[in-house]
Amino acid sequence: MITKEILEREYLENRKSSNQIGKEYGFNGRTILDYLYKNNIKTRSRSESIKNAFFTKEFLEKEYLENEKSIYKIGKEYGVSHTCIIYNLKKNNISRRSKHRIPKGFIRGGYKYMTQKKAMHQIVWSQNNGFVQVPKGCLVHHRDGNKLNNDIDNLVLMPRDYHAYVHDLSRCWNKNGFLLDKDFLEEQHLDNKKSCIEIANKIGVNEKTIYTYLKYHDIPIMKHNLVFLDKETLKKEYIDDGLSSRELAKKYDTTKATIIKYLRKYGIQIKLSNRDKKEVI
Repeated sequence: MITKEILEREYLENRKSSNQIGKEYGFNGRTILDYLYKNNIKTRSRSESIKNAFFTKEFLEKEYLENEKSIYKIGKEYGVSHTCIIYNLKKNNISRRSKHRIPKGFIRGGYKYMTQKKAMHQIVWSQNNGFVQVPKGCLVHHRDGNKLNNDIDNLVLMPRDYHAYVHDLSRCWNKNGFLLDKDFLEEQHLDNKKSCIEIANKIGVNEKTIYTYLKYHDIPIMKHNLVFLDKETLKKEYIDDGLSSRELAKKYDTTKATIIKYLRKYGIQIKLSNRDKKEVI
């Protein structure tokens, strides 16, 4: 039970808020207000409470600027509203922090996180692209591989599946001892004039993987080993000898799509695959 004398001393003389009094005596602010009404003590209006709450400039600079507490957290700790904190910040000529300020974060999985869901590199990319969200199906990639280097020049947006290829270097190392770095690909593709298929067959990966890495390293994709098939040769091997488009592609070190392109060019009827034959039957 709080007596009238305590309420008059704390609320009227010491100018404490109902929340502050409640915190000291083990009650909530609403209960203190009820005691004030019962004892016929006139309560202060909201505007009066804001103006009467006094926080020194040194206190606000320490809590708000140095300790980087929010206006809501300061208000909750000292039993006042966030509006009261804003009033005192203006009164002491302390500038508010930007809503888009990057706060101090924590490290998780090698990345620096600002919140439980927002990583530093995502926020930096967003701030430098009109505060738009990272598109669905895309990721923000670190060019140099350093997850803590969140400079905007080191960040690039790329599709999720493309990003998976970029980070799949360990598989190439473990399989046949090859690393798909820029030097290796330039040597094979530009200097040795090898096609994507030849490089892929050499190190045991898919042709699309080589193509993806060439694009990532900004290596111009050369049209090496262009296949030229005349109509007579193609007709003999495809129709007479019964080779499939896949077998011809393997024989001439090209793709199945290239063989089909020549078949259509020469007006040679494309044979049905085994699956298509079953469907027709």
